[in-house]
Amino acid sequence: MLLYNTTFAFDRAIERDVLQWLASEFIPSAVADGEYFAAPELFRVEAHGADPDTLSYALHLRAPSEREINLWYEDHGSRLVAEMMQRWGGRALCFSTTLCNVDHGADI
Repeated sequence: MLLYNTTFAFDRAIERDVLQWLASEFIPSAVADGEYFAAPELFRVEAHGADPDTLSYALHLRAPSEREINLWYEDHGSRLVAEMMQRWGGRALCFSTTLCNVDHGADI
């Protein structure tokens, strides 16, 4: 199981619009029919010392493999990122990372 993390950073002034878009567009496309991801969780990033006019949220989605992540990005993700840029330009940005659980008992 992989954790697909997408962090969104945006102007405080558009918070309501971005969160509404995430809830109505971005997240539903990711979990539709369980085809790509499961268990969406959205977190506000508590960035101490950061720009007070900027907010960050991290969306966590669980995927069985890299295949589902790549398929979702091809089918929906690239379009949604382009839509975000068209709607808000440089006032909203995002980046994604794939995280793999490390067994605590393993030799690191």
